[in-house]
Amino acid sequence: GENFSSIYLGGSPTPCGDDLYVGIRDGQALALDRRTGETIWRWADGEELDSSFVVTEDALYFGDTRDCVQALDRATGAPLWCHQMLDDTLASPALVDGVIYSSDKSGQVVALRASDGSLLWSRSLGSTASASTSFSEGLDRFVLGVRGGPVTAFDAATGDVAWTFVTGEEVLSTAAWGDDAWFVGSWDNRLYALEYDGTMRWSFETGANITTSPVRCPFCGRQST
Repeated sequence: GENFSSIYLGGSPTPCGDDLYVGIRDGQALALDRRTGETIWRWADGEELDSSFVVTEDALYFGDTRDCVQALDRATGAPLWCHQMLDDTLASPALVDGVIYSSDKSGQVVALRASDGSLLWSRSLGSTASASTSFSEGLDRFVLGVRGGPVTAFDAATGDVAWTFVTGEEVLSTAAWGDDAWFVGSWDNRLYALEYDGTMRWSFETGANITTSPVRCPFCGRQST
């Protein structure tokens, strides 16, 4: 199997079926056999990969420091398309209903057709989009945190900004959606619960800044039958 002792992994490894997909900061993307660790294919362009992959039956999608949102053939690792962004693309993309949503360090936010990478819409936040997208339950709206401080919600179909919520400092964590609210941490030492319309439900003060992403357990609290 592969030995990663002398290199840095980028985003979290992504398992799918019998395979495991790994991005490496030296610019490689690898498909591995989950049972043996043997390499199925290797793709490299020499640019840093920091995002995790989105994997479908036919393709995988990710961002890199070549200012690119990239799609590779899942079976072979062959490039399918590359959409050129304005700056490094570090956050992990999201795939909803055949559309890839991604952002870059310049604050550009895009919606791309997953089949060919064609641009559906583009918006600018004017500040580094540091976190991945988080969608509401109906998948009609998503939020992003930015280094400038505000959490910004977008209409998924049009890219129109629905609302912004200003925290006291940078927002580096990806929000979690649950109970009809977004939960997101900030460098102002607070965890926020934001309603669908962006109003604050509550905030909790911690002892230090928050960089990790909240996680909502999907089955916690369920009663067994």
